[in-house]
Parts: sequence; C-alpha cells; structure tokens
Amino acid sequence: METHLIYYHSPETALNETQILDYGTDDNGFFIIPQESCYFPGGGGQESDTAEITIGNTTSPIIKGTFNANSLKIYIDRQEIEDNAIITLRIDPIKRAVNSQLHTAGHLITSIIYEELKLNLTPINGSHYPSNSAIEFDTANTVQNITIEAINSILDTLILQKLPIHSKVVSTSSSDYKDSFRISHFTPKADTSIRLVKIGKYLNYACGGTHVADTAELQGIRVLKVNTKKNILKVKYGF
Repeated sequence: METHLIYYHSPETALNETQILDYGTDDNGFFIIPQESCYFPGGGGQESDTAEITIGNTTSPIIKGTFNANSLKIYIDRQEIEDNAIITLRIDPIKRAVNSQLHTAGHLITSIIYEELKLNLTPINGSHYPSNSAIEFDTANTVQNITIEAINSILDTLILQKLPIHSKVVSTSSSDYKDSFRISHFTPKADTSIRLVKIGKYLNYACGGTHVADTAELQGIRVLKVNTKKNILKVKYGF
C-alpha cells in the first residue's frame, strides 16, 4: 500500500483530490492513508506543511503525518469514513514556498562550501526551519578560512544563473547514489529506493524534502553568520 508523493515532482501543488487506501487507529491516534498526497509531513531538517483535509462535508486540520514503509499516515480527529472515500488535501502554499526556498538554499550553500571553495568538510546537520536555518560541518580540527563574503559572492552568481533543480528516485545500489554527496550519520537500508535531488552541475543529495524549480527563486537569501565552536563550523542563512 504505497502513497504517491506529489511533492516529490510537483512541490508547487497545493491541493489534490485522492482516494483513501486505508484508515484506522494506532498509538498516535486516528489516521488515514491517502493514495496521493501533496502534503509534506516534515523531516530532513524541514518543517511540515500546515494543511487540512476535507472528507465529505467535514474539513479538519492535519495534526501530523508519519511514514510506515511507503505509506503516508495522516493523523486527524476521529470521524466516520466510508471505505474508498474521496478526500481533498490542501496545504498553505506560502509556507510551502518559503520552506522549499530554505531547503534548496541549504543544499546550494553546502555545494558552494564543498565543491566551489574546496573545503573538505563533513556535513553533520542541516536545519531549514525559517526560525533557524543553518548547516553544520565537522572541521576535523582543521582551521577553516571561510568568510560570509566568499560564500555570498558565489551564491549571488549561482542565483543569477537560474540553475535547475531536478530529482529522481533510484536504488541505493545504483551508481547515482554511490556517487552522491554523503551526509554524516545517514545510512539508508541496502537495496532500497531513495530520492536524489540535484542542483545544476553539483552532486546529488539524498533528500525527501521540497525544493524550488531553479536557483532564481532563492533571490534574497544570504549567509548571515559563520562561526566555529568545538570543531563544528556553523553557517547560518536566511532572508
């Protein structure tokens, strides 16, 4: 029972009608499993969408979403549901757009540091929340000569180039995944499917979040602060 994730390939989609594949109750409450979903439940450093669901004549806020294998469980207040009912999912498009911009910017800034500035650092954490957008790297006790101006200069150039953002789902045994950018402390299961996101010429990233169509949509995003503490380089960014 697999949910088709619309936001993987159409992150601008803010509404979709779909069929309920299943519903029930678990330790987290009452849930439905949709056949398709524009709703992103959060994860990978990105906050969840603000969303609502309409079933029949009843519209309810979505409390949260979780994955069970390839099925998306969407939790709502308990209500009567007919088998195979048709539902409507709606997300806040403005919040989605901001979250997508910040997530893509986090990837691009990491690519600038690793591939343009040639700093052999290991990313250990990424937060793409509007209130705290930052990338953290393990410096391995090496001194890093990196400035806000250096990153922002390259960032401005890449934004003007309107680099396209593409994604695809591949096997973890594929060469695409083996040649992708690796994040510390992330090891997917062997011989499973994983989504890769690529910005222009830069390395693929394993990522389940939402992204913009091209880097022109990142206009206004800047690196705001760079500091190193206890061998951790932290790069904060935002609008």
